[in-house]
Amino acid sequence: MPLTPRAWALLLTLATVWAGSFFFVGIALREWRPLSIVLARVGLGAAILWLVAAVQGLPMRRDGAALRAHLGMGLLNNAIPFSLIVWAQGALPSGVASVFNATTPLFGVLVAHLAGAGRATPARLLGIALGLAVIDGRLFRRRASPPAPAIPPRRPRGPADAG
Repeated sequence: MPLTPRAWALLLTLATVWAGSFFFVGIALREWRPLSIVLARVGLGAAILWLVAAVQGLPMRRDGAALRAHLGMGLLNNAIPFSLIVWAQGALPSGVASVFNATTPLFGVLVAHLAGAGRATPARLLGIALGLAVIDGRLFRRRASPPAPAIPPRRPRGPADAG
């Protein structure tokens, strides 16, 4: 099904916001610890989603099963991946981290195929090959100038900050 102009605009907006988060995480790492950044990001996102749901009058289940499901999804889809990405950004430039993150759907197709949850069709395999070729070209081509250094790690300021 072809995307409408509105869908393309929304996709472009989402891509811009998502890519911008890597830039701002790179800046935040100069002063904040990785888990503090993740807590702020996930906490702010959760608060905004709860507010939007409340404003729209959407029913929110609060039973034990729903809360366990929300906790599991929050950990697996947000807290753990964001923690690992932000931690890695302490040693990688933000652009490299965002490109590595872009491989998620590529590997998702392969994992789904291996787990029996999806089929790696020829079209999907071609998509994976093209995606990896683009990533290879972005990351591993020769550069005219050396890449910018990663942001230096935060220096402890006192006993309370050490560790």
